Amino acid sequence: MYTYIFAQDNQIGSLKRAFEGACKRAKIENFQIHDLRHTCAAWMVSAGVPLAEVRDVLVHTSITMTERYAHLAPENLRHAVTKLCHAESRFSHGQWLKKIGPT
Repeated sequence: MYTYIFAQDNQIGSLKRAFEGACKRAKIENFQIHDLRHTCAAWMVSAGVPLAEVRDVLVHTSITMTERYAHLAPENLRHAVTKLCHAESRFSHGQWLKKIGPT
């Protein structure tokens, strides 16, 4: 699935040329279209979007590429672990975790 964002007279133009022209008109230097992709991934991960969903949006062929952004949201990992303290498992591990508390 591809989404085109620049069009002229109902014709899809070159995304690269359109982006370069927009940067030139805005006097933005040393900025590539790939930088927008990186920013998109970083913002999604920082907002708590699961890595699998970020992978799908960016159409990464493997989760390994997407995992490069995981360091941007360490609080998501802490949040995931704290869920253990609030959920009862069928083996009552939740009670054990409440007793030992955070480390």
